[in-house]
Parts: sequence; C-alpha cells; structure tokens
Amino acid sequence: MLDRQTRSQGVCTPARAVPVRPSIYPFSPRPRVSSPGLGTANRSSLQPMPRNDTSVTGAAGAYLVAGELALRGWNASLTWGNAPRTDVLAESPAGSLVSIQVKAKRSGDFQIGRGGDHPMPPGSNEWFVLVALSEPGLRSEFFVVPRNHLVAAASLAKQAAGLNNSRNLLGSQEFLNYSERWDLLDLPASEAPALMPEWVADLAGDYDLPEGLNRADF
Repeated sequence: MLDRQTRSQGVCTPARAVPVRPSIYPFSPRPRVSSPGLGTANRSSLQPMPRNDTSVTGAAGAYLVAGELALRGWNASLTWGNAPRTDVLAESPAGSLVSIQVKAKRSGDFQIGRGGDHPMPPGSNEWFVLVALSEPGLRSEFFVVPRNHLVAAASLAKQAAGLNNSRNLLGSQEFLNYSERWDLLDLPASEAPALMPEWVADLAGDYDLPEGLNRADF
C-alpha cells in the first residue's frame, strides 16, 4: 500500500518482493502434524515402519476375502482383532451372519496356530477361508472350510505326527474339495458336507478328536 505522500506525488513504488521458501513437496515426506502432548516430530526423525511379512500377508488375505464376499452381494467388515477367532464378519444377502478366520500364505503350507485347536461353540456359524496368495495381477485361490472340518484335520495331523506344539502345517492339497466353494457359506457351518480327504476319516478312527466333534461327521 502506498503512503499518502507517495500517492500525492504520483509515484508508484513497486511492492517489495517477499522471498518464497521452496516447497518441500512432492519430493520430501510430509511432516507429521503435532498432537496434543506429543509435540511435533521433524522430518529428519521420520523412518519407514519396519515390514512385518506375517501381518502384511494376513492383511492381504483378509482384504481379499472381504472383497470376494462383497462381489457376491455380502456385507463384509474386517474386525482387526476386535472379535475372537474372527477376521471378517459378514452378512449374506439373505441376512445370515458368518464369522470367518482367514489364513493366508504366499508359498509353502498354511500355518495353523492355536486357532485351529478350538471347534466352534454349538449354535455358532464359524468358518475358515484359506488364501493362497498369487502375484499382483493374478487371482489368488480361496478354500472355504467350515471351522470344525479344519480343526479336525489339524488335530489329527498333529497327533499322527507326534507334535505337541501349537504350530501345525497343512498344504493346499488337503483342501482341494473346498476350493472356491463360496456357496457353502449359504449353509450353517454345522450342516456343510465334509469334503476332507480320506486320511481324515481314517485317522479319526485311531486318534481322539477335539471335544465336541464326532467321528461320524468326517
């Protein structure tokens, strides 16, 4: 703005140039926003988060399962560990609810941990969906298995191998009859047909099944 004396003399003085600080975007990471009581971290302190392959693989599997269900008209939500033994909670177009625990792998066998030791409670509708992840751009393979069927197979395989730890490995070949069987989710898990390989029925005659499971079901 010109002062009165300058205006009265008809002199126009250029405005003083204000130096502009070069932008740090898009070549530098955006600095963190300060949070109450935490202060503000400068850019030099920002470090990439360490990669956890197990959690990344699990998240990829859960997202893919939710997407497959959505494509089939289901309402699917990820629980992010807020529901026991449930990674995806879904409602069918007919209104039935299913709880799904997801196990994903990039290679090798599926790692069945402690979750594979516990049958579903009576009256519940719990499933496993096993996801064999493929490279980006290729479709992954899904195995839709009633919870009790996988629990029986995992328990029997562990006993037959003489394992006492909580870790168990099962290959995709054990679940071929459940591949892409999304239609099974329309049934209560307790009424789904047993499609496990013959060795499950054979071992069920030699070893104990977890409490609540019957040999006749396999």
